[in-house]
Amino acid sequence: LGLGGTPLWPKHIFVFVYSMEASPILIAIDFGTAFSSYCISVNSGHDTSKKTERYETETVILFNENQEFEKFGVEALTAYTKMTSSEASQNLMISTMDSKQLPALKVFSESLRYLKDHALKALSETVAESLVLPQDVTWVLTVPAIWDNAAKDFMRQAAQKVTFLKTSSSIHPSIHLLNLLNLILEQPGQGTGKKSTQVLCNSPFFSFSGGTVDITVHEVLDDGSLKELQKASGGGWGGFSVDSKFTAFLRQIFGPVLWEIYKNEHPAELQKMMHTFSIQKCTEKEDIYIECPHNLAKLAAKNKDISSYFSQLEGACWTDGNIKISYEKLASFFTESIKNILEKIKEILDTPEISIDFILLVGGYASSSLLREAVKREFGSRYKILCPYESQLAVAKGAVIFGTDSKIIHSRVSALTYGINMSRKYDPLLHDPKKRRVNKAGDYTYCTGLFLNLVSKGQSVEHDEDAQYTFFPVDDDQTEAGFRFFSTEKLNAIYIDEPGLKEIGSFVLPMPDIRLGTNREIHLKIKFGLTEIKANAIDTSSGEVQKIKLKFMSE
Repeated sequence: LGLGGTPLWPKHIFVFVYSMEASPILIAIDFGTAFSSYCISVNSGHDTSKKTERYETETVILFNENQEFEKFGVEALTAYTKMTSSEASQNLMISTMDSKQLPALKVFSESLRYLKDHALKALSETVAESLVLPQDVTWVLTVPAIWDNAAKDFMRQAAQKVTFLKTSSSIHPSIHLLNLLNLILEQPGQGTGKKSTQVLCNSPFFSFSGGTVDITVHEVLDDGSLKELQKASGGGWGGFSVDSKFTAFLRQIFGPVLWEIYKNEHPAELQKMMHTFSIQKCTEKEDIYIECPHNLAKLAAKNKDISSYFSQLEGACWTDGNIKISYEKLASFFTESIKNILEKIKEILDTPEISIDFILLVGGYASSSLLREAVKREFGSRYKILCPYESQLAVAKGAVIFGTDSKIIHSRVSALTYGINMSRKYDPLLHDPKKRRVNKAGDYTYCTGLFLNLVSKGQSVEHDEDAQYTFFPVDDDQTEAGFRFFSTEKLNAIYIDEPGLKEIGSFVLPMPDIRLGTNREIHLKIKFGLTEIKANAIDTSSGEVQKIKLKFMSE
């Protein structure tokens, strides 16, 4: 294949929007690892505070022995705790993805289905049901910024199984810190009494959700839109990290053998106890009291008096059927998580080309006073620290803002290098002899398996930016052209079979009209501006346009 054209830089991708055009009703779903929420906006606009219905629940789903959906959220947790041990063993409650127990696609799609139906029911109580048509609703689904394309495509498949719309869907980009524009607009203007977006220059916004920490850096431009300055980063340093320290402490108290028996035989009680801990761990400098589950106390009492388990223990004691944990011990559960977060923030702040004014904390983990105080203590003297009220719902509320105007994202930074396979005229000084090929006619020698860079890691691309490439067939009678898409951490890959290159999708373009032989042109248009990479191919011989949707998941 021959080629002409200019390179393209991609946009970071992490929000799916399902709608054909602007709609009067917008419903945003924030599907999280620990908690999920949605936000409904009627009469679109940037002011979500006066026009929305909001809902939040734990991301817990209950299936029966036939893998049929039963309950979601707190209802699932309550129903599960009411079961006998034998009943519970026949059901599967999944709060995180575990395809070994149940098809993950089913788990995610059923979770989204519940949230969708719950949102529509809430909407019908506000707007007459007969007045709401499917095409009147725009759906926005957020996913973590640090997910790769395969994970995002998996979530897209789950959403499509729910059928948010009977029509085809269009996908748009956004950010995972989605309520920040309102916070920006609330900054007072200098001496004018008016709101101003000029206050913020280069501002990092940090999202701390239940299980993961997503960190992004954005600049607020003069028109209020956001320019991404650095690719999203983060890790599993969120609430789940704290939970694991808590369970390790319980294991220390009761001993590994007893704890394993309890964990395996009474998972419902354990889940309920973790639910209690998840609420209390965000306390404001107070000791917390966790009611000791019945079966845990029963197992412990078989060996010795339960209070004796705490006799030589620092930071916890037994009091009236409760495990009392001191605030100091609770704070120790956060130490590793907060240390990782502060180190990552400092790494970003020390980047020479980034000048920071504000740090914004949103997401469920941002409700932790320990985290907020640590960030303020470390960075408060140099930067203004913001944490919105209802920090978890800020994500869903911000998704409403994005759904109203996707152009709020001015540009993005690519997390990886993306490219496709191609062939060029063979050059013995440049190309590997093992990749030398000759076409059927014997009049063209070319190098196969070359990597054409479409976008480089770390490069910025503006909203809706695209590029066009021209290709030619190698053989006169060629009736199709195959394109394979790859991603890599490398900046200068040459061949598609190099270590570190991962195939992320492919498509085949039919070329039925062979009358012009190798003089036929294929115009390939690549757009990275949406939450999926799209490619439109035109066979100029017939004028037929082929629209191709790239797949980022192996079948």
